Amino acid sequence: VVVRGIGWTGAELPVQVSGGQRLTLDFSLTPQATVLSELVVSATREERRKSETAVSVGIVDAAAMREATPHHPGEIIGRVAGAWVANLGGEGHMTSIRQPITTKPVYTFLEDGVPIRSTGFFNHNGLYEINIPQSDRVEVIKGPGTAVYGSDAVGGVVSVFTRDPSAAPTASLVVEGGRFGYARALVSGSNSWGREGVRADLNVTRSDGYRNDAPYQRQSATLRWDHALGDHARFKTLFSWSHIDQASDGGSDLTRADFVGNLATNYSPITFRRVKAFRVSSAYERRTEASLLTFTAYGRYNSLDIMPSWQLSFDPQVWATSNRSFGLLSRYRRTVPSIQANLSVGADLEYSPGKRMEQGITPAKNGLFYTGFTAGEVQYDYDVAFRQAAPYVQAELSPLDRVHIDLGLRGDIVGYTYDNRLSDLTTGPHRRPASTQVTYRRLSPKVGVAVDLLSTLNVYAAYRAAFRVPSESQLFRQGSATNTVDLKPVRADNYEVGFRSGVGRVASLEASLYRLDIRDDILTFQDPANGLRLATNAGITRHRGIEVAASVAPASGVRLDGSWVHAKHSYGEWVPSTSLDYTGKEIELAPRDLGRIGLTLSPRRLDGATLTAEWIHQGAYWMDPANTTRYEGYSVGNLSARVPLPLGFDLSTRLNNVTNERIAETTSFTPQQGARFRPGAPRTLFVSLRYEVGGR
Repeated sequence: VVVRGIGWTGAELPVQVSGGQRLTLDFSLTPQATVLSELVVSATREERRKSETAVSVGIVDAAAMREATPHHPGEIIGRVAGAWVANLGGEGHMTSIRQPITTKPVYTFLEDGVPIRSTGFFNHNGLYEINIPQSDRVEVIKGPGTAVYGSDAVGGVVSVFTRDPSAAPTASLVVEGGRFGYARALVSGSNSWGREGVRADLNVTRSDGYRNDAPYQRQSATLRWDHALGDHARFKTLFSWSHIDQASDGGSDLTRADFVGNLATNYSPITFRRVKAFRVSSAYERRTEASLLTFTAYGRYNSLDIMPSWQLSFDPQVWATSNRSFGLLSRYRRTVPSIQANLSVGADLEYSPGKRMEQGITPAKNGLFYTGFTAGEVQYDYDVAFRQAAPYVQAELSPLDRVHIDLGLRGDIVGYTYDNRLSDLTTGPHRRPASTQVTYRRLSPKVGVAVDLLSTLNVYAAYRAAFRVPSESQLFRQGSATNTVDLKPVRADNYEVGFRSGVGRVASLEASLYRLDIRDDILTFQDPANGLRLATNAGITRHRGIEVAASVAPASGVRLDGSWVHAKHSYGEWVPSTSLDYTGKEIELAPRDLGRIGLTLSPRRLDGATLTAEWIHQGAYWMDPANTTRYEGYSVGNLSARVPLPLGFDLSTRLNNVTNERIAETTSFTPQQGARFRPGAPRTLFVSLRYEVGGR
């Protein structure tokens, strides 16, 4: 007789009994800490134990999301070791996951498994198109996810999941206020009855901004409807909508003198950013003990009207871009017990027509400050449609109880149909290619193995290939380059080893060591002669690093979390002109060190109350590819507290940048402008009051 129980030691007793005999057994079990592996979805598109995956994935769970109620995506993504999100004002951002802090399309952003934008129409600010503060959880895959999600998933995948409808009626209201005219209201309601479940969320945010003349507004809403079809199948339909209006686009980069003397200064109050994003998806899922069948049909609309502040000094323009998308994600998984395997096949299909118009402007200027502009000629006006057909196969094998093998192969056939609505132009700074079609074909494999050496120790090793096609703007906004239509796809190879160890909720330690080689990387070269930027395939970039995350609860009500990444990002080969050679140089905006430490206290005497102190560090980095000018980085501290109140209320506060450090979220250096700094927010206090009725 074998007796087992979660949270208890096991017992095994030999028994011998004759026919008709009754036997009484005495045994006892003692308590034992149990290690329950976290579950992840984004690694394979299906819920799976983290210990069975050969991939480095960070999780911010529902409890942490509720505690944080983030004001910026960086406050959540930054909790994952090796992930960094710079704040560009409002909720604008640049991301660093196994890459320098960059605007390049090397990440995939998902909401409930559906990419929020089409390949080719990437927006480095894309996370502000998701209602993150009212989401359930976030998963971050570090390194390539192309074998599962296709082009763009080179540096990583950020997957946001909406909250399930509640089993009973619930409603909540959060009202917040903060420095610099910050105000936000978060409204939620949910219920289930019979086979139906519904959740609705609304986010209304405004801020005057910590820069002069740089206000920010957003309105977001999500509506989710779950419908059960018997015991084995269901539909889940999700509507998501966001509108963002950011006058001055968060503010301009500053000279060193103004960065030190007056960070509220804004040279470009005439600029703007206006965003509309709408998504609808309906997922059918049928699950049995031996199989899973899913179909997700979706539609999207994205638009962006912008006057880029960073172009005012060398190529002033206004842009108007938009695209629609129609897609289908399909997957079938079959469990084969005889060989301890899960075998999956699937295909992603998408068609995304869009358009771009860029008009030159002549800005008026008073010293460093832009005061107005007059519109000039249209420099680009074209229609472009992205198409994708991508079948894939995956196999999850367990030849031994403690060994988990992960295999996958995805084939992408993708491309663009480009229709130039203006005349072709082969000279000057705004050359226009003739109407054309381009197609790319690529196979992306992955292979990994995870082994449970002990009940508390798991190790893994993996190889993952990745690629990304050039974006539509890199291909068809030719600029002064000789040819951009022939840009090649970026190719990447990621090698990784790591381990995970933990004892229940008492302690955990994770570490990963990676090497990411990127070939034919599409890099931007700024011509010293005229300041214009040219996109070109530029040889090789190399990315090496080690990521460590630890958590320990040394006593009841005390928890210490920390993460650190040490990495080096360098140009393996880049000769942008006959007079310039950056080979061997470190890539600009690539800190070698990124770290976070958080201490959370939850006193028993104050049931539900928490106090969290957080320290964040960004190391030094080069501001230019020639490695002539260096930014020394910064460290800041944050404090947050939550206190429950009677009658369903609770009060939360957050104080960012406690010591009022002067920090730069991003920097740059060019011979024309010298050193420039995008200032981060000074000391800022937020206060929120939550009222909630019903259960979750």
